[in-house]
Amino acid sequence: VYNSYSLGSVLAQGPLYSSHYWAAGGIFGAPESSIASNCFTSAVVSSTLNFGAFAGRDGQAPTPHYIGQNNYFNISSTSSYTVVSYTTSKTTQQLKAKDTFSGWDFDNVWMISGNINDGFPFLRGNNEMDLLDLTFIQDSSIGSLTFSTPLYSGTGTQSLQASDVFVRIYDPDGAVSLTSSNPLNFQVSYDNKSFMFGCSPVGIPSGNEQLRIGPAYSGTNSSSTALSTATIYSGGDPVQANKYLSVNLVADTTVPTVTLTQKTTKKAFTTPGSVEWTYFVQDGYGAGRSRLYIDHREFSSQGVKPEDLTNIQYADIYDGPVIYKSGGYNGWGI
Repeated sequence: VYNSYSLGSVLAQGPLYSSHYWAAGGIFGAPESSIASNCFTSAVVSSTLNFGAFAGRDGQAPTPHYIGQNNYFNISSTSSYTVVSYTTSKTTQQLKAKDTFSGWDFDNVWMISGNINDGFPFLRGNNEMDLLDLTFIQDSSIGSLTFSTPLYSGTGTQSLQASDVFVRIYDPDGAVSLTSSNPLNFQVSYDNKSFMFGCSPVGIPSGNEQLRIGPAYSGTNSSSTALSTATIYSGGDPVQANKYLSVNLVADTTVPTVTLTQKTTKKAFTTPGSVEWTYFVQDGYGAGRSRLYIDHREFSSQGVKPEDLTNIQYADIYDGPVIYKSGGYNGWGI
């Protein structure tokens, strides 16, 4: 057994005969002279017989029942299991990380992307979306998708349009976003199996962000298939609205050239003091971007130095909508 996996549940019941070894497991039940390599299981195995998360009986000498390498089972999904050779226990979170799988071919055989296969590795061309490949060139913000079967929208015969697809940035810090929730420059191949798309990110990625792409939906509960605005069909079956593919963005380590210029100071008068409005502009804050800082407080003296500002509001200005934020800025360091 090579390049295989199992999910779900395994239930086996029956008597344990002394003349025959009955057993149940996520990949093997009672293997005989078997080989397993590059396999994993997250199945929940239960049985009245001998059972294990990966195999029902071990592969140890003097009579090894199976051998192999680079095999894994989910320690989080089982409380009792037969310890077997040639397998390694990992948690659910570890089994959803590509770095866990030593010796696996993630260039040609396996993929991990989005919530496909519940976030576990899946086989290229043999998965719930029939996905073969997903690439994204971060520097140019251009990506491509390739499927083993055609994708259609509407009644299942129409070619996909940009409005059928939803792209977004998942960013726990809220520093990166997209100017459009639909892909830009969306192109479809003649056989409806390959697609090219673009997007327009705003912000500087720190490495915590994901670009996500999936069926368009409306409403607030993206887990409901009923919210799909345009059904996408893969291999004749509709793709669930809550399914998405993802690419991890790489942190931008380029230090931008930033200049700080005090443009002007405007004043209005209140009681008991005066309120100064001061704004500064950072130029070169990323490609085609500037940042506008605004401070408004009461001052006892005329004018204000940049290093004195501790609470400011700012807006990112670029070729598109304005992103407005406010918050503290401790230590005017640029």
